[in-house]
Amino acid sequence: MQVPTATTRDERGYGIGWMCHEMDGVTIVGHTGSMGGVQTILRLVPEEKIAIALRINSSRPMTPPQNKLVEDILAVMLPDHARALAQRRAKPEDEPETPVSEPPADLIGEWRVALHTWQREDQVTLWCDASGQVRMQVGDQLQTLVNDPTFDDGWLTGRMLGDINLPDVSRRRHDLCLDLRLRGDVLSGAIIAQVPPVALGAPRGRVGNALSQWAELRKGS
Repeated sequence: MQVPTATTRDERGYGIGWMCHEMDGVTIVGHTGSMGGVQTILRLVPEEKIAIALRINSSRPMTPPQNKLVEDILAVMLPDHARALAQRRAKPEDEPETPVSEPPADLIGEWRVALHTWQREDQVTLWCDASGQVRMQVGDQLQTLVNDPTFDDGWLTGRMLGDINLPDVSRRRHDLCLDLRLRGDVLSGAIIAQVPPVALGAPRGRVGNALSQWAELRKGS
């Protein structure tokens, strides 16, 4: 679980359920988590027997101040990390890269998959054209435009109206969020059913809970 078997977007390692990477001479293992109204960060340094858990009452994404707090705690406990952290913070931060709006050539075309859930199987078809427009159809539902598709280092993300036909989530209207990566000739990752804030009627746009289904799409003929 603490040995990288895949690489994430920032080139860090991912084991079985754990993010893991080397930093300042030690191995850092951990993950973040969230649901409606709650955000969490867990960081472990196994060789030093250190565990840091941060819990926040918030629906907003993790912000630099929250991550900075975890770094500050580690700096108190690990002197080598404290020195390296001070040097990194003294350097100007790089501007974050903006995801491109045009898809890579390998992604253009029609992709298909049989989406298996514990209750049923649905055919999922995804179309991506050269202009960057992405459409998807689940089962016998309508073809639907994927809103705000982004293409970043082989990743395709976006959000659309749809249903994965499970009683766990179908009792509330939900969106389908795509988090897929092009790996060779397979477009794989998660199709996530997430209750949008408007369906909850919650103040301040609180995000609802989500249910993820793994999908591996292959190009159609």
